[in-house]
Amino acid sequence: MIKKFIFVLLVSLSSGVSASDISTSVTCYTSGHYDGKKPINMKHVTLNLEKDNAELTYVKYEKSDSAIPIVFVKYEEIKRYPGSPIETMIWNEMIDGKVNGIYTFFLKSRSDGFDDYSEFSYKNNESGKRVYFSRIKKAYDEKTNDCIWK
Repeated sequence: MIKKFIFVLLVSLSSGVSASDISTSVTCYTSGHYDGKKPINMKHVTLNLEKDNAELTYVKYEKSDSAIPIVFVKYEEIKRYPGSPIETMIWNEMIDGKVNGIYTFFLKSRSDGFDDYSEFSYKNNESGKRVYFSRIKKAYDEKTNDCIWK
């Protein structure tokens, strides 16, 4: 599946899209804060190709050699408190052309006007196991636009 993802990216890049037309967003997450288990570190990457109005998204775990493409499914806004909605975005994890699991990202709007992805969960479709992650801002390195796990 990763080969298909890279192929799509290369086709997009070869279709007249320059590096300046691509913006990349990287966010670093870790699990284990709630259950005391050894943490699982992961980055969430979104590539925006403005010229083609396209977005490619993937996750990559620290201990993995390859990225996993994820496909956007839906967006919802939950109004729990006046002025402080919680937005959710759901992506399907795609492995070998099949949905292997579901990522649910929670965007919490703060009263000071800033939005911040604070956490998300992953649920494996086969086992039903769920893992909860929290954003780790200190792991993000601006110079390399990547997560640095210490």
